[in-house]
Amino acid sequence: MNQQFKQISLAVGGSHYPSINPQLQQRFGEEVVKRIVNRIENEIDIAFNQNEVYATATLQALVIEILNDFDLEIFDNE
Repeated sequence: MNQQFKQISLAVGGSHYPSINPQLQQRFGEEVVKRIVNRIENEIDIAFNQNEVYATATLQALVIEILNDFDLEIFDNE
């Protein structure tokens, strides 16, 4: 489990023993981040379609920052 997910898990009391099933905790965290990124990417599409270049660039930067914070790669839209 990456360090960010481990810290969050401990902070919310989700697991007092992060070594127990860390793969499941990692997958849970990745799914949460994936859903957030997908919502932002939908807003990017809307902003792009409305020619809001600044908003599009800002939202794209936000997606990259979120993924970097959690040491994740860009997700494929599913």
